[in-house]
Amino acid sequence: MKIKIMSVTVVLIWFLVLMIGCDQQPALIQGQTNSSGLQPSVIHRPAPHYLEMSITPKKQEYKQADIVTFTIKIKNVWKESLHIVNTPNILVGPATDPLNKYDHIKILNLGNKTLKPGETIISSATWKQSGEPGWYQIEFGDIDLGHTTLSGGGNRFLIKYLSNKVQMKTIESRKKIKLPEEDGELTFVVKRIEMNEHGTVVYFDFNTKQEAPMGFQMALVRSNGQAHLEPEPEHGGEQSEQKNGVIHGLAKFNPTTTNITQLQIVITDWSVIHKGVSTEIMKGPWTVDIPLNELNSN
Repeated sequence: MKIKIMSVTVVLIWFLVLMIGCDQQPALIQGQTNSSGLQPSVIHRPAPHYLEMSITPKKQEYKQADIVTFTIKIKNVWKESLHIVNTPNILVGPATDPLNKYDHIKILNLGNKTLKPGETIISSATWKQSGEPGWYQIEFGDIDLGHTTLSGGGNRFLIKYLSNKVQMKTIESRKKIKLPEEDGELTFVVKRIEMNEHGTVVYFDFNTKQEAPMGFQMALVRSNGQAHLEPEPEHGGEQSEQKNGVIHGLAKFNPTTTNITQLQIVITDWSVIHKGVSTEIMKGPWTVDIPLNELNSN
């Protein structure tokens, strides 16, 4: 009997020695640390996806004074029913303006509405134009589901100027400025500017060995010979990959009216990459003046 007890005792002692030697730790719950001070692994899951939302203008372009019509779709893609607590708005305004300046249109048939899993609601809304021609943004305001609030789902459309009110031409340019980079300077070249009733597009090159995309903000300042108008931020841009020391790019703006005699391209918030590990943001501005009446046109 004593031999059996001693055998069990020896086994227990060996088990404890192995536990201590292997430095095993008890399981940790979130928020605890082990003796080394390391946090346990925490699994991060993506945020739930509750609704698919879209707002689509009936047309991509409208004339001034036209009534603008939108189709609105909301689909419950969650596994349970969802209840819309509020009466949602859609927001409409110039693409370059902040949301707090947008018009609000209530979607009455979405208020106090329950959507079953997989259910889709299709609605419509109209908007009477209240501003100047140009590119406009449309998106959802807050949709209150009780436990969370959603918004977004934007789209764009164009309110066209009358054709006799906008400049309809392509102008060529070779205007250049220098911009800072890590090992000196690179060259920014304005290649051409296309103007029509759809918008103003500035085509440019960066002469550099850096890789795309270049980081910066661009705006267009128009002058009518008497005053500079409010700067217009670009509402769309593209850059190519760097090839043979050149990056091609473009920036999109609203149409330019016939009374404008000069464009000024303004670059700000220019990013200078240092040895690929840090980025310095330089405010600028750097400007290029384009007198429209001095350039060749097609």
